[in-house]
Amino acid sequence: EEPSVEPEMAKGMVLSERALSTDIEEDDLKKSAEISDVLLDSLTDLKADRNDVLAALASNWKAFEHAAQELKADPVIVLAAVQHEGSALRHAALGLRADREIALA
Repeated sequence: EEPSVEPEMAKGMVLSERALSTDIEEDDLKKSAEISDVLLDSLTDLKADRNDVLAALASNWKAFEHAAQELKADPVIVLAAVQHEGSALRHAALGLRADREIALA
């Protein structure tokens, strides 16, 4: 037989559990937000690193879509992307889209 709990006591226990659950959820949300910020900073660094982008392009031209804007104006990066997939040219900086050598790659 289960021990009986007064209705008011049970209500207080439920409210306490909800409050505890809310505290835990808020802590989890804060931690998740902090982790997200760190990951976004890391991704931003990776997207701006010339060597990382070149390495990524070796296996997937779509990495060029996510490269930092300054790398989309880098002729070596753009050429590497366009050599893998001609349509990557649409993600290049305007000045390089008209570059004959790159357009014919």
